[in-house]
This record gives sequence, C-alpha cells and structure tokens, in this order.
Amino acid sequence: MARPVLDIMPNLQRLTYHLTNETDTLALSSLFTHSGLQALSLECMKHSTRTTATSFRATNLVSLDLEFSFQYPHETAADFISSLPPLPHLKSITLPSWKADAATLTALGPKFPCLEEISTGEHTRNGLVGRDNYRFLRIAHSSPDLFSRGGLTSLKKMTISASYDIANSAIEDANFPITINRLRLEIYQSDMASDSGYDRLLRLLGERLSLTSITLLDERPGEESPIRAMIENRLLHSLTSLELHLNNRFNLDDELVHSLATSLPLVEKFILTQYPRGRPTTKLPDWTIVPLFARHCPLLKEFGSVFDPTTPSDMESTPLAQFRSLRKFHIGECALPRKCVSNMTVLFTLVLPPDSSIHCDEGPRADCRGWSSVVENYKTMQQVRRLQERMNAHILSSS
Repeated sequence: MARPVLDIMPNLQRLTYHLTNETDTLALSSLFTHSGLQALSLECMKHSTRTTATSFRATNLVSLDLEFSFQYPHETAADFISSLPPLPHLKSITLPSWKADAATLTALGPKFPCLEEISTGEHTRNGLVGRDNYRFLRIAHSSPDLFSRGGLTSLKKMTISASYDIANSAIEDANFPITINRLRLEIYQSDMASDSGYDRLLRLLGERLSLTSITLLDERPGEESPIRAMIENRLLHSLTSLELHLNNRFNLDDELVHSLATSLPLVEKFILTQYPRGRPTTKLPDWTIVPLFARHCPLLKEFGSVFDPTTPSDMESTPLAQFRSLRKFHIGECALPRKCVSNMTVLFTLVLPPDSSIHCDEGPRADCRGWSSVVENYKTMQQVRRLQERMNAHILSSS
C-alpha cells in the first residue's frame, strides 16, 4: 500500500531551505514543496546538489534560486540543469556562478519554456560573492555559438559583459532572444578593442532589440561619452529606465545633456553617476540639468545626477519646470559650498513635488554636509507651503 503524500503547510508560497552537510537532501523539504509553491530558494553548503535537483515536487514554481557556497564543476553544469524537473511556469532562475555557454542554455530552454530572467552569482573584483552581485544572464567570455541551439524565446533580461567581438557575435546570432527588453551593458577597460566595435554593438542593439531599460557601466578611456552614440542609434526613445555609470573623464557638455533629456520622453527612472567616484576630471553639467529633465521628461519618478551646483547662473531668468511625478531625487557625489545652500534650497522647492524625497549619495568620497542643510531647509519650506495652502483654503471657505 502506497504511503499517502503529506503536504505540510499547503498554503505556503515561498520557501528558503538550507542544506548544511553532505547527508542532507530535500527529503524533509519535500514535505513543503507542493504544487502550490511559487518561489523556492535552495542554499547548499556541501556537494550534495545532484540529489537536490531531483527531490522536489513544486512543479508550479515561478521563481527558483540556487545558491552554492562551493565551486560546482563547470563541465557538469548542463547535466545538473537537465536533472531538474520540467517547470513549465518558471519565469526566473538564479544559478550559481557558472559562465553561460551553449550547453547550459540548451539545457535551460526545453525545461523552462516561459523563462524570462536568468541570474548568476558572479565574483566581484574582490573575489567575493554576494546577493547584491547577482545579475542577469551574463554574456561573458563564452563561445560565439552561445545561442546557436535555440531556446530561451521568452527571455527578457540580460547582462553583456564581454569584449566587443563576443558580444556582437552573440547578438548577431539568428537565435539570439530578441525578446530582451532590459539590458545591463558592462564595458571594462580590459575588454577594449576598437571604437568601431563599440559603435557596431550599439547599432546592433538598436536594430535587433526593443529595449525599455538600459544600465550602462562604461570604463573606456578617452573623452567621448557613449551618450551621443546611444542617441544616434535610437536606443533611448522607448526607454522607461536609464542608468549611466560613466568614466569620469567623459565630457558632459550642456548641448549633449540637452540632447539626452529630449531623447527620453518615456523615461521614469534616470541615474547619471561617474566612475571612479570622487573629483571629476572634466566639466560637469551645471544645475540647470535638473529643471531641464523636469521639463522634457514628464513621467520621471526617480532622478539622480552629478552636476555642478556652483556654476553661476541667474535663477530668475532660467526657465524652471516642476517634476510632475517625481518620488525620489538622488544627489550625486558633488560637494556643495555653504554659499550655494540657499540657491539649491530655492531650486529644489520650485522644481520638486511636495511629496518627493531627497537622498544624498553617501559614497566613500561623498560630502553631504552642505546638501544636508539643503534637505532640512527644503523640508521646512514644504511645511510652510502646506500651512499656506491650509490658510488659503480656510480663507476661501470663510468668504
């Protein structure tokens, strides 16, 4: 007589399970991995993962997170994925730090036909691994035939961190998932080839993908920022999110910043920082970048940018516009002299909505002392504004 299946906590939707020694399997956790489970996180301390992969019954999973605190043999990565049960509803999977290769991606495709996001735990430059360093499927220094066997036709998110040749070959592949709409592009100095390869990469992205989100980390040497090439290749008009973390030697002149703002009619999140952080080696845009984006990007909910708050400019003669939907305003790592506190207080009071919050970037070289005064003054001005509105309403109701 078959033993009845026992489902503990049948309404459980999210489960995190730790495997701490070589004898642990999912024998215990299988009591919880029923068909109603939506999200499962497995944290494996020892090399017992082969049993782990075949031990659970959560066939309706939407999210699967696999964390291994040891280095899984690279040549068996595809075999491990093949040992997982079919998960027809899975949309997101986090894998241990394996490089993406054709065999691994081929194993993922048939098992998870609805997969939208693949994340991998990547080593940082310090050699550490942490959840904050997890990223989307990473095209790194892999074989050129990364997508040659098809599959992954629902993939939505990706990170490209590779030489131009590898990235261009992957994107040009006929089986490259053109469903990608959220992209992180990492251009490191060690991956450099030629400017023509970079221009070709941006052109291919504009031609093959309909992107709604771009995060760009660009360490290339030189003074030519990628912004102009992104505008020319029409990568920006459909974006709802754009984050630019740029080499601090790039020129950010006023004309370029204006072209950028007018190229982002749908953007809801915009972040512009410089790398490495600290004192820039080129001229920053002046404070008019703030009302500029308020005027041309009416859907912005989150805005952050480095700018020079000390640039002389007549605020009374500068066209000012208020952000319509802004909720968060991030101040980049730019020092604010005491003499400029009152000007920035007036600026923020005029262009920020009453319910928006201001955050000072507290990086290793940030100087938030002047900005802290602006934030406190801004809060006081908002209180005065609300009291004035109440007084006006009371006067109208009494008349």
